[in-house]
Amino acid sequence: MDKSSELISSTRVDRPLRVSVEGNIGSGKTTFLNYCQHRRNDVDVAFEPVSQWTNLNGTNLLSNFYGDPGKWAMPFQSYVSLTMLELWSRRSDKEICLTERSLLSSRYCFLEAMRSSGTLDPAMYSILVQWHAFYVSKFDFVTPHAIVYLETTPTVAHRRMLSRSRTEESSVPLAYLEQLDALHGIWLRREQTANIPIFVIDADQPMDTLIKSYDECLGNLKLLRL
Repeated sequence: MDKSSELISSTRVDRPLRVSVEGNIGSGKTTFLNYCQHRRNDVDVAFEPVSQWTNLNGTNLLSNFYGDPGKWAMPFQSYVSLTMLELWSRRSDKEICLTERSLLSSRYCFLEAMRSSGTLDPAMYSILVQWHAFYVSKFDFVTPHAIVYLETTPTVAHRRMLSRSRTEESSVPLAYLEQLDALHGIWLRREQTANIPIFVIDADQPMDTLIKSYDECLGNLKLLRL
């Protein structure tokens, strides 16, 4: 039995399998989730609540964050945490629950990007870190049983991001995606040491090849169920 098979065997669960679908901006997470939603009836799929971030009682927090991060990073990241906590607390009768991103990537990728760029005052950063530590210690549902990582080169992700013409992302530079790519690598190496199975998909591949990778990944996730 190889290492990945041993990890699958030791991680099997008898309740809904919580899976975080991770990747850079523009890596193809929505494409993967849409495929899973239409191919499998035993999978519950939840997308990032972007519509909530772009319309909080008429305020577009996402746009404000990109436009003036020094002012809006704290309220935006606070609201991201709240909405993701709501998303991950949902109940499902499906065997596998796939969720776009997690509170862990929010903490170790996006919050760290804000810290290293100086967007967040150190006190604001500390508040958000303490909030994260609190809900991780209180709610086991925020920690995924497994992670699917859609790995893309930053240039490919940036091109895809611009091609979808989301107004809020029009000014996002390639350097930001390069920073997020590096932070995802650091974070995922950390999760590997915690024995969380991580299934990596080369998302730079053409769609016909990606579909085969999607099906292989879904098969591996199925093995995590008893």
